[in-house]
Amino acid sequence: MNLLELSDKADQYMNYLCIDLPTRQVGSQGNQAATAFLAEKLSEFGFEIQCPDFECLDWETKGASLTVAGKRIRYFPARIPWAVR
Repeated sequence: MNLLELSDKADQYMNYLCIDLPTRQVGSQGNQAATAFLAEKLSEFGFEIQCPDFECLDWETKGASLTVAGKRIRYFPARIPWAVR
C-alpha cells in the first residue's frame, strides 16, 4: 500500500469514527460500534485481537440545574460540545 492509499484509508477510518459515530461515550452503542470496527481493521493487519466482555453502563444526561438566590444555572455533566444535541 503506497502513502496515498494509506492516507486515504486513514481518512476513511477517521470519518467513520468521528462523523458517522460522533457519540462514543463509554458503554454507548457508538462506543461498541467503534470497538468492533477497530478490532476488525486491526485483525485485517494481522494483529491478534481480544475483546473481553465487561459490564459497562451507558448513560444519558438530561442536564441539571442549580438555583441560587433566584438565579438558575444549567449545566451538563461530561458535556462534549460536538456531541450535544
